[in-house]
Amino acid sequence: MIILLVVEAYGLPMLPTYLNFTDGQDIKQGVNFAYAGSTALDQTILKPKSITVDAAAYSLSTQLGWFKKLKPSLCKSKEECDSYFKNSLFLVGEIGGNDINAIIPYKNITKLRELVPLIVEAISNTTTQLIKEGVVELVIPGNFPIGCNSAVLATVNTDKEGDYDQFGGLTTYNAFIEYYNEQLKKAIETLRQQNPNVKITYFDYYGAAKRLFQAPQQYGGLSF
Repeated sequence: MIILLVVEAYGLPMLPTYLNFTDGQDIKQGVNFAYAGSTALDQTILKPKSITVDAAAYSLSTQLGWFKKLKPSLCKSKEECDSYFKNSLFLVGEIGGNDINAIIPYKNITKLRELVPLIVEAISNTTTQLIKEGVVELVIPGNFPIGCNSAVLATVNTDKEGDYDQFGGLTTYNAFIEYYNEQLKKAIETLRQQNPNVKITYFDYYGAAKRLFQAPQQYGGLSF
């Protein structure tokens, strides 16, 4: 997970995961609430759409609940929480990728686009809840170019040359993620306007990852 790489890069101690948290463990330097395979949307939203994701039980709203449950261990009074959160950074995501991946086998961009406002709303609502809890600095990443993902390439498996860009990525699926990221950025801008005293940063995972696919040699990778 990205947060673990960031922690390692800055020489910080690894963040304990919430589900492996034990009483008495020092969590003042941070906690990882993420769960591999988790979704932005709850099962109550995904099930009626016939979308099955095993880890949907650990959705974003569940992770928010974990934070609220653990918060008294971080700070007690409003003053103490204000002081603590003033020096804290919250990374919200990347989340939503597993919701999207569950629909890839349908090979239906329309179905994918229908999920976008729901995912963006879930992220926006969670961010708003965190701000109400006293959080003042957050990072919200966009999604990756899934059209370059080997699993997506294998699933879609089209033999039409025009479906691919010059780097071998699926243009339609990458364009979809660009659309998703634009909608997320609009929601972030709305959150900024609603919360002028809160710093909300968008992380461009799409652009960063795209460079890896376009020039892998520059980053220690191979090209074929």
